[in-house]
Amino acid sequence: MLLSQQVEINRTLEIVSTVGTQKLTMNSNWKRLNIAENKKELRIDRKVSFPSNLYLERRTHTPILYASWLPPEEDDPRPKTGKKRRAFQKSTGSDIPRQAALTSIYWVKEKQRELVDLVRKKEEETTEKSLADYWEIHLRRFFRKINIKLFLIN
Repeated sequence: MLLSQQVEINRTLEIVSTVGTQKLTMNSNWKRLNIAENKKELRIDRKVSFPSNLYLERRTHTPILYASWLPPEEDDPRPKTGKKRRAFQKSTGSDIPRQAALTSIYWVKEKQRELVDLVRKKEEETTEKSLADYWEIHLRRFFRKINIKLFLIN
């Protein structure tokens, strides 16, 4: 292992990672960690884009970290069932915070693509049968009936 990537655990339960000459500290007894706020500690490049409300969560029954993300309400295609919306969650399969963060960033980007596709499909379904289509059908029938009645009257 290179010295620049060495990780030490102090007695105060803080992880001190040495990146080049810069030391970064991150508290190790967290339950929920915002990835955007801890980019430096997780050694995630500034150019990587992902939602600011993407979290890593620790659960009590397993050492594996979970990713949690709640899309904005206007972009969420799920039906509204109650007062609170639930976040999308997925196991990262890792107990190492940096690896779990990278996995969750990849996952959330895929999830965003899925939601965009789902919204597009819903929009296509609603535009397939619009009110104009029903009016065309109704008006054709209506004019046929009027023509028949006018023909019978004359």
